[in-house]
Amino acid sequence: MFISRIAATINPTQNRVGASITDKNVLSEKLIRLLRLRAFPVSVNLLKSTQGIPRTVKIPTSGYTFCQLVALARLNGGAQAGTVDSIVCAFATSVLGMTDFPEDIRTGKRPLRISRSEENYEKFVTSLPKIKTGTFEAVITSPLHKTPLDPTIVIVSGTPAQMMRILNAITWISGERIQFSSTGHAGVCAEGVAAPYLAGKPQLGIPCMGGRMFGLHQDDEMLMGIPGDQLEGIVKAVEETEKAGLTFPVMGWICPPKGLALMPIAREIWKINRTQISKRTGGDRFGYNRREKSSKGARTWDS
Repeated sequence: MFISRIAATINPTQNRVGASITDKNVLSEKLIRLLRLRAFPVSVNLLKSTQGIPRTVKIPTSGYTFCQLVALARLNGGAQAGTVDSIVCAFATSVLGMTDFPEDIRTGKRPLRISRSEENYEKFVTSLPKIKTGTFEAVITSPLHKTPLDPTIVIVSGTPAQMMRILNAITWISGERIQFSSTGHAGVCAEGVAAPYLAGKPQLGIPCMGGRMFGLHQDDEMLMGIPGDQLEGIVKAVEETEKAGLTFPVMGWICPPKGLALMPIAREIWKINRTQISKRTGGDRFGYNRREKSSKGARTWDS
């Protein structure tokens, strides 16, 4: 029901400010439908100047963390902007390239329960993905289908199984593994935005304490930061892998040690999938029809 509700707010033909908006609407609808997302994919626009903020996008007068700006887009469907003066998280403004780390954070003297020593704290700060200071002055967060500009990064939040499907799509395209690195801190701003921006590749992230307390990510949620110019290819790959049999939700079934004595409905689904694979590959690609020998005689796997 919730999927239908959020998908119903997306009009693939509605014109909005910016380029290729129709494509963004379609991509958002496909992500929500294919992955059964509980929240909107979020467009993150990094701006070199505050003058680039469209008049239709408001800057909240009361201070918000970047995690909250993402939550407003992800859960409430709003478009809003943040600047170095309005974002109240020094980690976010620093890793997003608006400012440098404050001296007490950079030297490990700010008591934030991150490390047992100042030396290790300084090492932690140095390890964070950080866009060069002065690169950007503002950021806009909005649902993907409402974004006023082409997204710099798209954040998709979901369960580990939903993130698995995006990983399946990335592997389908390149055959490569995603190199995952995390400290459990700055999970939305550093891992969800700065890391994919710097690497030019999708990055898996774990929402941090702020991302959960202020950004309302749930206990069972992770996130994926995707460069905006790669989103269309990844969505296409999600569709292709679904046709190849990697569907979501994943249907669970138990296979006993001997053969495939499945429940009746699972047996029928198995046969349908096997037939589809056979048609696509032109033969018995995985050897599902081979015969097993046993002391009681010969039988097929689907017998």
